[in-house]
Amino acid sequence: GEDTLSEMFQEVNTSLGNFKDEMIRQNLWESVVIIMGSDFGRTITPNSHGGTDHAWGGNYFMIGGSLKGGKILGEYPERLTEASDIWTARGRLIPTTPWDSVWNGVANWMGVRGDDELDFVLPNRDNFGKCAMFTDGQLFQNGQVSASDCLVRDSDGDGVPDGQDVCPDTPYWLPVRVDLSGCLHPTLQPTGATPSPVTTAAPVTTAPVSTPTLAPVPAPTSAPSLQPTSAPVPDPTSAPVPDPTLAPSPDPTPAPSPAPTEAPVPAPTEAPVPSPMPFNTGPTGTAVATVLDPDSTSTRVGITNTPDTTRAYDATTSKLLLKANPAGQPGFDVTPVWPQTIVHGIRVYTSSDSISRDPTYFILSGWNDVNGEWQVIAEGGLSLPSGRNSHRNPLGHITLSTPTQGDPDFYHEEVLFENTQLYSKYRVIFPGTERCVSQVELPGLKICSGAGVNCAESAHCCSGMCLGGTTCSA
Repeated sequence: GEDTLSEMFQEVNTSLGNFKDEMIRQNLWESVVIIMGSDFGRTITPNSHGGTDHAWGGNYFMIGGSLKGGKILGEYPERLTEASDIWTARGRLIPTTPWDSVWNGVANWMGVRGDDELDFVLPNRDNFGKCAMFTDGQLFQNGQVSASDCLVRDSDGDGVPDGQDVCPDTPYWLPVRVDLSGCLHPTLQPTGATPSPVTTAAPVTTAPVSTPTLAPVPAPTSAPSLQPTSAPVPDPTSAPVPDPTLAPSPDPTPAPSPAPTEAPVPAPTEAPVPSPMPFNTGPTGTAVATVLDPDSTSTRVGITNTPDTTRAYDATTSKLLLKANPAGQPGFDVTPVWPQTIVHGIRVYTSSDSISRDPTYFILSGWNDVNGEWQVIAEGGLSLPSGRNSHRNPLGHITLSTPTQGDPDFYHEEVLFENTQLYSKYRVIFPGTERCVSQVELPGLKICSGAGVNCAESAHCCSGMCLGGTTCSA
């Protein structure tokens, strides 16, 4: 007899199941995606013969070992009647999601990243707008392109927006780091190439205090100098000052020193190096890029979602989204492994999410057992760079900071402040409805002496010494 529709579905399901089982046996299922499609949809109202006619919009499915399954993507019609805005006639509905959207995500997953190449693969893509396209990060568990990447155009696909990309043809498929100017990491550039400045994308704001704690650091040492580094560089705008410690010249009217024959070195265009933190104040300790490390423990504060808050201090650019409860004070509490620390600043790195979710204010508080309550250490406004730190893989890029400077390869803002108080745990709050960051660093000191330091634990050794002056192995 004639096959019914249900029998046809069963046949398709059996065939797909057999194919999946074979792919699993060959360890290929994670690399396979199947998309059901048609060159036309079907009406949602029957025809005179009890069937349906050709139409426009329709439903399709995807299956595969790496998919984020169990989801319905696109926009489902609010009404399935003539009252619907997308109803045309005879039950024909205008599609809400273009085919190009699905294939955009599949193309990402297969390695096509740059907007120029995606436009070539999908010629109709620009008719719908980039943010109407799905990315592999939305479709696949191992996707690397975030949905928020649609906010900027990235022609070569290296993760740097065109407006900031000074190397517009970077090969994104190479497994190397690209700096914030869109060029290959300086250590991997061809011989003779001049690394592009990268510090301009991560401006540093001054601490919210009345006066600076230290004088600014001179120009970066990477700029060439006319004098050896051990000798002071003369100010070309003023006459040289004689050294009063030298013996007087026998000539009472010595001739002035000749002017240098080379033109003075122009000031570098990079943003100034941040002022070093006042590590010489308060108790003795070892300066660290952040008092938080991936083994620190944390709890959520004032949020309704359940993110892994360790992402805020795991030394990567993995994204942390905080959705506030009605109080609007989202954040986290964190207890460092080291029992007593002093912080002198806060660094906040942008995420791959929308700029509208960037923190605009911070409140940093500390807790110690002596006071038994939270004390505000510092608070103030934030103005994060517009550049995004794309995570590019599930774990994010590794950040490499120092006690006096955040990672110059990633967009961030640093705020310094005065503090000599020891704390055993910290609370970081970013007021607002939804806030998103990729990394929070608390630069400061691990204190070498004080209550709670256990000399028997090598993790609590500090510069070879511990509480009471006892020597311990580093």
